[in-house]
Amino acid sequence: MIFIHGGGFVVGKSSSYNGDILAAYGEVVVVTINYRVGPFGFLSTGDDQAPGNYGLWDQHLAIQWVKNNIASFGGDTSRITIFGESSGSASVMYQILFAGNKGLFQRAIAISGSATANWASVPKDSGLEYAKNLAIKFNCSVTKGKASEEILKCLRSIDDATEIATAEVNSVWAPTPDNDFIREDVIASIKWPPVSTPNYQEFDLILGTNGYEGHFFLHTAFQSILSNVTKAPITELRELFKNLVKATLPEIFSKSWEVFPKSLDSTDQAVDAIMFAYSASENPNNRDYNLKQICDFLTDVQMFIPTAVDARNHAYMNNRTKTYQYEFNQQYPFLLPEDTWLQGATHGGALPFIFGFPSSLFGYTPERAEAGWPFAKLVMDYWTNFAKTGDPNNPRSVPTTWKEYNFNEQDYLYFPNTGNPENKSYPNAQRVNFWLDYITTIIKHGEAAVPDSTCTPTASMSITHHNVVLLVISLCLLCCW
Repeated sequence: MIFIHGGGFVVGKSSSYNGDILAAYGEVVVVTINYRVGPFGFLSTGDDQAPGNYGLWDQHLAIQWVKNNIASFGGDTSRITIFGESSGSASVMYQILFAGNKGLFQRAIAISGSATANWASVPKDSGLEYAKNLAIKFNCSVTKGKASEEILKCLRSIDDATEIATAEVNSVWAPTPDNDFIREDVIASIKWPPVSTPNYQEFDLILGTNGYEGHFFLHTAFQSILSNVTKAPITELRELFKNLVKATLPEIFSKSWEVFPKSLDSTDQAVDAIMFAYSASENPNNRDYNLKQICDFLTDVQMFIPTAVDARNHAYMNNRTKTYQYEFNQQYPFLLPEDTWLQGATHGGALPFIFGFPSSLFGYTPERAEAGWPFAKLVMDYWTNFAKTGDPNNPRSVPTTWKEYNFNEQDYLYFPNTGNPENKSYPNAQRVNFWLDYITTIIKHGEAAVPDSTCTPTASMSITHHNVVLLVISLCLLCCW
């Protein structure tokens, strides 16, 4: 089992994820890998000078090394599974799609992250601007027509790599289409609506999200937009939320689904429909209920909906490999503000259970981990069963048979906050249909939306890539604790 760490493609290290407990308990060989991150891993000039994606190439090389050498460590080269969390999960999806990995592994587990999420990529035509921002930080000259060459020559002359790695610039470092590792036609094939994608469907796949992914982002990435939303007056809360929707909607649709607005009016209609769908109409004066609605929005657009699309696409016209989806809600105390309305797992919440609460992860001690150990054993059984056989239910017995996901029935396994897992169907069906059917129709065709909620109208805010920068920073914070 090869683990790819998260960290927003900017930070992270393999040593944070000690695989000893998972390996010993599950009787598997666990490999945790490092790869270049930040500008060293993902700077791109959008041309042959610096095409980018070096971090993905590092991951590929590590997978190739495991394939060639793991037998010497007791591993089975015919049963290799890659798994990752957050940006590591998006990396898993990129590795699945890369044709150069054919035959190197057989299965994959994507934990809270998708290659089609708006935070998981940088448009090709944005790469040069981000590279320029870094170059200007170091007083590099940038001449039109020679920018790529000058940027690289100047940055390579800087002796202290730490200065480059830690430079604070208004840039996003993430994978980008290069027509080599990431082909635009391949990425388009796994967006909505589904098409049969042979490369994608050659691997057995587990994928899923946590129930309260948005809670983490609520307290980190979007604070500049939400203006400390947890303390804002109720009357101001909905206005702040609407600003957030306006700021994120264009990137969500252009990056995640390649759906572009028919007109400005259609975008406004979509915003109104979203505000209505995530309204606090049942209890408009309750702060907790309002915050829960914002959390649900962030959960959906950043994590759940892209993952739901991935599951549908993997299962679409696929009789060769298996798909398993889950939702994880077993809660464990994290270093985040505690909210009374939080009744499940936030972003990163599955990791301690998957690795068996190692001390390297969030500083867990045996005493702190004791309460979560019974459930951790159950999760590790599902994960290692899948790695061994492609079936999470065998060879070790599990309390609940995890039903295979298919395009029509869409079964998934729900890990509750208390009790054993249970099988359900059509995960968050109303929210999925809202995004994939209703909202996309409004955006593309300008059809009328439902009436606006009673939120206070707000002036339009400038839509830039800043929300993606903030989201990447928040994904980094999780790995820094």
